[in-house]
Amino acid sequence: MLKIRCSQLGNIMTLPRAKKDQDKLSQGAMTYLTQLAKEHVYDYQNPINSKYIEKGNECEQDSIDLLNELMIESGEFVSYEKNDIRYENSLLTGEMDIVAVGQKLTRDTKTSWNLDSFPSTVEEALNQSSASMYEWQGRGYMLLLNEHGIEINHHIVDYCLVDTPDRLISAFDDSLHTFSHYPTKMRVTSVKYERCIEKEEMIRERVRLAQDFLTQTVFQIYLDHGYSVREINEIMSKVEL
Repeated sequence: MLKIRCSQLGNIMTLPRAKKDQDKLSQGAMTYLTQLAKEHVYDYQNPINSKYIEKGNECEQDSIDLLNELMIESGEFVSYEKNDIRYENSLLTGEMDIVAVGQKLTRDTKTSWNLDSFPSTVEEALNQSSASMYEWQGRGYMLLLNEHGIEINHHIVDYCLVDTPDRLISAFDDSLHTFSHYPTKMRVTSVKYERCIEKEEMIRERVRLAQDFLTQTVFQIYLDHGYSVREINEIMSKVEL
């Protein structure tokens, strides 16, 4: 079965508005999964590129280094290293930024584009449109690692302010992009989530619904394009879905 990336879990965790439909997928979830099914059938991915994503990818290590500076200044003698292991089970796949086994937590750094997009308080971070996506992403990580025998009780999202590479700044962008003159502790806002078994069970339920919907949608795509049921079953038996 096709596995859901932890980073995309939030897309299927939304509930339908009607209470009688709470055990079904929301319209937004079905729209996302239909796109995923199309990408699977046609063997392509719709690339999402932006200066914000580029900075996040390029400055990931800078954000981890900033977090380590903060740990030292706070008296916590911890040195985080970038995790490069992808964890999977039958439902999920995910590669978190940091696995701190001794602290029983995972961390993900989110590199802000500039001060306007950087949440200066926890409340502001929780009010951002991406907050729910980040929470479910972390809960997926906690579920995965605990199933792999690594005890994780918390996930932390660290919003980090690091300097933007010059090549990403356009001539028309006059916002501030150099932040090293601010104290380290003013450049990291952290939101902590505690493990919740109930929410992990919700994840399992929603992902199973998503997998069923994906299978049905892939089948329907082939059916609508003239394939017979026998042909479709043969195709789907040869490809992991």
